[in-house]
Amino acid sequence: MKKGNAYLLIFFLIASLANAQNFNLVSDKQVNLCPCSNQVYNILLQNTGSAAATYQITKSGAASGWVTITPTKLTLNPNTAANLQVKVSSPCTVKGISDLNIIADSSGAKKTLSQSLNFMACYNYGIKVGEIQDFEEDVKSIAFKEHENGYEVCEESRQIIPILIENMESYGNDYSVNLIGEEWSRLNANEFQLKGKQKGIVLLTLEPPKNSKGDYKLRLDAIARLGEVKKSSGINIKVDKCYELSLDIKNEKDILCGSDSKEYDVKIKNSGKFAETLSLNVTGADFASFANLTSIELSPGEEKTVKLLANPDAKISGNFNIKATASGKIKAEDSVSLEVTERNACYKADVQFTSTVKNKYSHEVFPVSIFNNGLRQASYNISVEGPDWASITPDELELKPGQRGNINLDISPSEDVAEGDYNISVNAESNEEIYSRSVNIELKKENPAVKKIKATLKFYQYYIYLLIILIIIVLILWRPAKKRTQKARESYQKYKEKKEKRRALEEERRARQEEKRKRKEEEKRRREEQKAKKLEARKKAWKTAGKKERKEIFSRIKHYFIVFLIIAVIAAFVFAGIYSKLFEKLPKKPYYALLKVIYGAYAYLYYILIGIALVAVFAFVFNRIKKRAKVDKSPKKTAKPFVKALARIIILLLAAFVVLSLVYGKNALSYIKNFFVLYLYYFISGFVILIAVILLIRFYKPLLDFLLEEDKK
Repeated sequence: MKKGNAYLLIFFLIASLANAQNFNLVSDKQVNLCPCSNQVYNILLQNTGSAAATYQITKSGAASGWVTITPTKLTLNPNTAANLQVKVSSPCTVKGISDLNIIADSSGAKKTLSQSLNFMACYNYGIKVGEIQDFEEDVKSIAFKEHENGYEVCEESRQIIPILIENMESYGNDYSVNLIGEEWSRLNANEFQLKGKQKGIVLLTLEPPKNSKGDYKLRLDAIARLGEVKKSSGINIKVDKCYELSLDIKNEKDILCGSDSKEYDVKIKNSGKFAETLSLNVTGADFASFANLTSIELSPGEEKTVKLLANPDAKISGNFNIKATASGKIKAEDSVSLEVTERNACYKADVQFTSTVKNKYSHEVFPVSIFNNGLRQASYNISVEGPDWASITPDELELKPGQRGNINLDISPSEDVAEGDYNISVNAESNEEIYSRSVNIELKKENPAVKKIKATLKFYQYYIYLLIILIIIVLILWRPAKKRTQKARESYQKYKEKKEKRRALEEERRARQEEKRKRKEEEKRRREEQKAKKLEARKKAWKTAGKKERKEIFSRIKHYFIVFLIIAVIAAFVFAGIYSKLFEKLPKKPYYALLKVIYGAYAYLYYILIGIALVAVFAFVFNRIKKRAKVDKSPKKTAKPFVKALARIIILLLAAFVVLSLVYGKNALSYIKNFFVLYLYYFISGFVILIAVILLIRFYKPLLDFLLEEDKK
């Protein structure tokens, strides 16, 4: 019985398992999709069994991270079906095939649907450029005709290029367009939307300014929002000077007088590519014009010269800026500045002379100045109105503007002419205008006595001048000479007093020296007696002290002995090396720097010894000077030897420089420089040795005292 129940239980389990596996997942093996589109497709889940079943839906594969399945769990009755919604949110950069596995699990029974998600190059669109067109305001439609890349544009023109963008997909998309180029290029729209299979036109406006001639490359970048598909198109632009016009007036400024008529050359040139009909105009003054010429025609590269006429009235004056203009597609202009002066002021002259002249019936000539204050060169006719004994020379004068000329007014009255005042007028006439100056001449006879005195003074005038100069010199030098004499007397008196004082001091000095000599002899005798007593005491002490005293004496002199021994050993090594030529036998390469110093010392040994001797002499002299400076407490007396020594050194250096200049001429400085450069190391070595010797002399005694004190301790 138990065995039968077991068989029955196994039968029911097998039947339920077979019933659970009766379901299917139905869909295409390959699904074509667009990247980053969030597209959705369905998978059919069928329950083909005889009992209701619950299904758990899962996923795997390379594309599983982009996929969302709805629902993920559901229950189906027998012989029923339901759609599973699969939403794919892939990155925009994905391309090609990615695998996806959809797994349905029902009570341990699983079925897997393997699919290939094919991400195609979706969101395709195209960019085309059209033919260039002239810009027109309020244009509602633009005709598009495809054009090969490369455009020619004129400076100072305004043109447009239509750009066609076509959405080649069956669904809509948003587009953004960006232009990378020049400041004078721009798009009329940067963002727009196109439905599926729809076309749109973006206008590229070009406005190249003046002097922008050259080749330019613009770049148009477009990006589709869905798919982030980026496309670029290069646009080559050649800017040329299609309309180039120049107008040039030869004169920049000019000066005119009233009633003058003058023409100015105006050059007009068309350097553009097209023929131009230009209208001419003049502004700035009513008296300036192109006569009856109002327009001209110029072919490409043609140049014409027209006349600008200026004819001011006689009474017109002022500054006028005359502007000439030629205008067509573009405009060119130039100006001339005219300074117009009234005709009467253009030739104005100024006669310059004193208003009154006094004459004592003598012949006199007075210079008269004629100054041209006008704007033009003028010829003046000179005349004089008055008595016949007054005349003028020359009678003609030609002057430039601002120039001054001189004429002579000759006065020669005779004794028969009565005394009194006479009026003379000097006239300068030019361009029907007379400029004059009146002169009053006072005639008066001179007293005979005064006249004789004046003649005498005039005859002896140079002797009088010389006498005055001598008196002035004596007055100038009198006080200094007097002071010098007084000073000389005072100096001589001081000299006599000083000489007498010096004689008295000399006698006192001799007396002191004699007394000092006697004291020295007495002191010397006393010291000799003390020395003899000390010598006798030392002999007794030597005999009594014995070994201990000799040891103490040896300890005092051993330092000097050691120093002498070291110097003797070094000298022995040096002379042994010199005698056996040891330094020449040593290898040079490993110790090149050291050997170089040794060879140098060896080669200049005698000079070094001489230098050491000079240093010793210098140290001895230095100590003597120092001792004298200590003895002499007067600051003036210690300063004088130093100043004198410094002066002597400077004089010697100057003398050496003069000698070198005489020998070497201009190359003296170069010789001195080369000498110091050549022997620089020797100068440095000598300086170092000098410092070492000075330090040794300066600190030898304190150091020795310190060592002896340590030895005593």
